[in-house]
Amino acid sequence: MLRTVDERVHTLQLYASFTTWRKRTLSQHALRINIQQAKARRERRLLSASLRAWHLQVEAQKCRSLHLSKKYLSLWVQKMLVARSTKQREVKGSELEESRLSQKYLRRWRQLVLERRIARRRAQLLWTSWRSQAAAAVFFRHMSAHRLQERAWLTWRKRRIRTGVSLTFEAQQNRALLAQAFRLWRGRIL
Repeated sequence: MLRTVDERVHTLQLYASFTTWRKRTLSQHALRINIQQAKARRERRLLSASLRAWHLQVEAQKCRSLHLSKKYLSLWVQKMLVARSTKQREVKGSELEESRLSQKYLRRWRQLVLERRIARRRAQLLWTSWRSQAAAAVFFRHMSAHRLQERAWLTWRKRRIRTGVSLTFEAQQNRALLAQAFRLWRGRIL
């Protein structure tokens, strides 16, 4: 009778410990999830703001490029018109200079277009690099939290098994001791 009461008390204590551990684990898990969700929201907002800023920058760059292209093209056309009119009035020596001037403006215009393309590519590469680094950081944070939960579960499980083994061993020792005491008592009586 005493043994079953002790076993029942022990079982209830074990159940209470497990329930407490489980509640703590669930609350910690909920806290971690809330933290992760807050971080994810913050990262989404940051990503959205970065995308908007980048998009505005790209649009501004496009407008600027278009404006500069029109400006230099109109300058070039004006220079070409001036060169044509001058060409018709002047001798062949001046025609050569006008041609060089036109080629100079054309080369400058091409150079500006190439520089804009390079700047656009550089911005795209920087954006891609930042985006992949942000995704990797989120992934690594998630993996570290998962590993921590696995370690906690394994530690609890090992302790639970050890406790069960020690209780079983103790129960066997108690039975053996009780049997030995009973044999001694019986031997003295008989």
